[in-house]
Amino acid sequence: MPRRPAKTDPELQAHKEWLGYLQPRGLVVAPAAMWEAGWVLEQSGKELLERQEQFREALQPLGPDEEEDDDDQPQGFRRLETLLVEQLSWDGEALQRDPAILQTWTRELPELGESLAPTAVVRGFGADDRPQLLIQELPTLDDGEPLELDRRQASGDQGWRASPQERFERLLRETEVQLGLLFNGSQLRLVVAPKGESSGHLTFHLAELAQVSGRAMFAGLRLLLGREAVLDASPGLRLVDVIEASRSYQAVVSDELADQVLAGLWQLLRGFQRADQLTSAQGALLPGKIRLSELAEHDPQALYGGLITVMLRLVFLLYAEDTDLMPNEPVFEQNYKLSTLLAQLQRDAAHYPDTMEQRYGAWSGICSLFKLVYVGGGPNADYLPARKGQLFEPAPYPWLVTPWISDAVVLAVLSNLLLVKGERINYRALDVRQIGSVYEGIMDFAVARIAGPCIGLRSKAQGGKKPFTTAIDLAELLALPSANRKAWLEEQAQTDLPAKAATALKEARNEQELVAALAPRIDRRLFDGVQAAGSLVFQPTEERRRSGSHYTPAPD
Repeated sequence: MPRRPAKTDPELQAHKEWLGYLQPRGLVVAPAAMWEAGWVLEQSGKELLERQEQFREALQPLGPDEEEDDDDQPQGFRRLETLLVEQLSWDGEALQRDPAILQTWTRELPELGESLAPTAVVRGFGADDRPQLLIQELPTLDDGEPLELDRRQASGDQGWRASPQERFERLLRETEVQLGLLFNGSQLRLVVAPKGESSGHLTFHLAELAQVSGRAMFAGLRLLLGREAVLDASPGLRLVDVIEASRSYQAVVSDELADQVLAGLWQLLRGFQRADQLTSAQGALLPGKIRLSELAEHDPQALYGGLITVMLRLVFLLYAEDTDLMPNEPVFEQNYKLSTLLAQLQRDAAHYPDTMEQRYGAWSGICSLFKLVYVGGGPNADYLPARKGQLFEPAPYPWLVTPWISDAVVLAVLSNLLLVKGERINYRALDVRQIGSVYEGIMDFAVARIAGPCIGLRSKAQGGKKPFTTAIDLAELLALPSANRKAWLEEQAQTDLPAKAATALKEARNEQELVAALAPRIDRRLFDGVQAAGSLVFQPTEERRRSGSHYTPAPD
């Protein structure tokens, strides 16, 4: 498992900054992987300024009349070699254009009447004849404008309607070369398309790199695609190695996120239990004329289904926000966007830390967002089309729409979904299977009521199974004969205790001593203390106990 840098490390923060400016689509390269490889971003100094000035002077107009000095013409490089060799110090021989070599990496798609071929390949290392990158240079349009990387056009005998990006991804997958460079004169795009995984890409708009505001991105280009990273670095420190390591870091993040989504589900359950208590104290019911306590007794799966639906909706919406599927305009971003709501709740918690449990309103906003996604709305039909579908269908769970979920609960839920170790999660960078692991992390549980005060114990890791947490009735455990307690725990929670704790368990005479003995196995992410008698909890089903159910990535 890769080691994680401190989140305040200045070199790590520099990587996050320049990547943040570029807004990668999908997982391309992880800041932590660059940090682990010892890559340091050049942030200032005379040499960087001189190189950026040289880059600025070398830019060429790409319009129909290259002699015309027109600021409106796109700027870039007419030949890829100008960028790679003259600006990034590549060895010209690294780009192989021999027709025989290109033919080796050409793929025919007879079902589409297409032939996909690179325009150059970047040689591999040593005796390995497999290239480390394929390159696709796009022709300019008839008017001299660069061909857009993501604009779909029909071509081939079957009229395959695909963008240059989609065609290039297909070529990378067909050849099983996971990295490539897509170039149209004004943009250089690094494309990552590993076998069996979602693709990602990172685009450098070349004219922007020449500006003062683009200095960090210019330094990032030199770091990521300069001669040292691509051609000269030692094994383990090369671009291909850092790209490979990035997926390992992302897998670690997705595992942590899956655990946090489960923690958010627990917070939601406690929030609704509190809302039920508030309405009951007023002689009222939750929406839909439902009392949660009765639902838990007579139809616990409906209660579980409603809560898990909320978490799935939130994950869906966060992914949609990060992939630009939601409206990108001020009214929506200020009033409906979940990441904006989290920021507002964080500010409220900083100003009113002692009253968040008595503040309400955030949950009603989330319920309004759920309804808006379901029925659609906005100033025109394209603003937010009605999605309908089972996930956002309101009828099955009318009790979700209650005003009595506190802002503290919403803050806890959104923090678990959006922050891992204090850092903002970018759902756009998660692979589809990693999203799947988040979903499966909250599957195979059942709602149960524990009669006495309870605490959650983590099962022991065994046979590659993912540990799970079981709520233990402390009164029931304390009532057992001392000699039977350890075996009861092993059966109920599939856990064990260190020798010293096992002795303390046997000798415990009250609840406090019992909790102290169990301390090594208490899951403090889900249980920050002993829960009151009569609390509702999620207990693992037999399926989760047996399999340690979690999302398994497809084999390479």
